[in-house]
Amino acid sequence: MFAPKYFGRIISADEEYPMGRVWALAGAVFVACLIMLLGVGFFGEDSLKFAGVIIGSGAVAAYLPGGVALSRAVYLFVGVLIGALGFGMGAMLFPDTVNGVFLGAIVPVLLAGIITMWSRKPEAFLTMLLGSGSMAAFYTTAFFSDPQSINYSLPIAIGGVIAPLGLGYLAGALIQTVLPSKTGHEPAEPITDPTPVEPNEPATESLPLADLAAGPQGGNR
Repeated sequence: MFAPKYFGRIISADEEYPMGRVWALAGAVFVACLIMLLGVGFFGEDSLKFAGVIIGSGAVAAYLPGGVALSRAVYLFVGVLIGALGFGMGAMLFPDTVNGVFLGAIVPVLLAGIITMWSRKPEAFLTMLLGSGSMAAFYTTAFFSDPQSINYSLPIAIGGVIAPLGLGYLAGALIQTVLPSKTGHEPAEPITDPTPVEPNEPATESLPLADLAAGPQGGNR
């Protein structure tokens, strides 16, 4: 009797037992990883590097609060582009040095901050950081394992990041659509006090006891 009841609570998706969304998201991420594995001939072997982490970054971006799904997807793609721009600048100014790698890491953060201040959307900064961070993880690993020209390695890195990042984002967005959460992207309801507040009665000036004893005609003597 206990096992079916407990199992039903785990796979449920209501607000009291929200573990159903967790298992659904885990299944969607697993399917995305399986697609990457089965499509290795199309995506390329390099796309499997950090595929699990990059897919997870895409799913996290889909669950970030604020904005709509399309805007977060655009900012995620912009994050990949500014990550590529940072490594391109590092390769031009400090080729094959640690300073170039550092420049490729700090430039995307600065650009993400500038774009966020311009757009005035807090979710844009975190989403772009996920995109540029995925780009940094993939590019640095691919470059140090097989150093090549920036013109050769950077396009491969962009293609290897966009596929798993997009699949992860689609997985997260799909679960958000099928199993929406009240604590997700919906605006929070205002908190109101259930106890009604009665208006205060106007203060009455206290009269001396002598005037009260005299009655209403006490002042006409």
